[in-house]
Amino acid sequence: MLTYHVVPGSMSREALQDAVMEREGAASFETVQGERLSVMRNGNNLSVMDANGNSANIILVDVARSNGVIHVIDGVLMP
Repeated sequence: MLTYHVVPGSMSREALQDAVMEREGAASFETVQGERLSVMRNGNNLSVMDANGNSANIILVDVARSNGVIHVIDGVLMP
């Protein structure tokens, strides 16, 4: 379950927003598990949606760690 919530790389909130804007409102990313998550605008914030249509808001951004950047969501997404 954890690998479904992890996307390889290191993207700041600004980079996520840029990716969403470049792709007309929703950007898709492949998780470590090999599934896809979509990131989209939700007002001034960003939300994440799984393949089943479940979504979660990104509530804490840009938590820098030695192995990447963490963005905390307010829900659980399922493959």
